[in-house]
Amino acid sequence: DGGGIAAVRATSLLVSGSIFQDCQALGATSQGTGSGGALFATLSSYVTVTNSTVTDSNATASGGGVAAVFVRQLVVSGLTLHNCASEYGPGGGMYVMNVTSSAAINDTVVTDCRSVSTFGGGFNIAFSRDIEVRNVTIKNCLAGHAGGLSAARDESLRLGDVRFENCRSMSDLHFC
Repeated sequence: DGGGIAAVRATSLLVSGSIFQDCQALGATSQGTGSGGALFATLSSYVTVTNSTVTDSNATASGGGVAAVFVRQLVVSGLTLHNCASEYGPGGGMYVMNVTSSAAINDTVVTDCRSVSTFGGGFNIAFSRDIEVRNVTIKNCLAGHAGGLSAARDESLRLGDVRFENCRSMSDLHFC
C-alpha cells in the first residue's frame, strides 16, 4: 500500500507542496493490499494533504492516487490528481472510506482518472460522516459505475461548486 507514502496508525500526517509521479501500489487484492498509488493512510487520526500533485499513479486495489481508510479527520485542499487509476477497486483518483469525524475536499482538480472495474473514476466516498466537497473539478474520468463521483452509505455528503465534465460510466447506472 502507498506507492509513495504509507501512513499507518499516525496521530497526524501533513503532506504539503509535494509531487508524486509514476507511483504504484501493487498488491494482492485478495489480501486487501495495493491501495493508494501515491499515498495511503489508514488507522490514523488527522490526515491533511495540501497544494500537492499526483500524476500517472495507480493501484491494484483502491485509490489510484490517494486512499484514506479508517481515519478520524481528512482535509484535502489544492490537490491535483491526473491520470490515476485503480484496477480492481473503487476510486480511480481518490478513495475515502470510514472517515469517522469529518472530511473536507476543497479546491481540487481530478482529470483523466479511472476506476477500471468498479465505482468512482474521480472519487469514491463510502461509509463516512460529515463530508464536504467544494470547488472541485472532475474531468474526463471513467469507471464501471459513476464516472465522476461515487458515494455510498455516507451520513452527510455536501457538494458545492463541483464541476463534472466529460465523465463516463460504462454501465447502465449513471452518477455523473
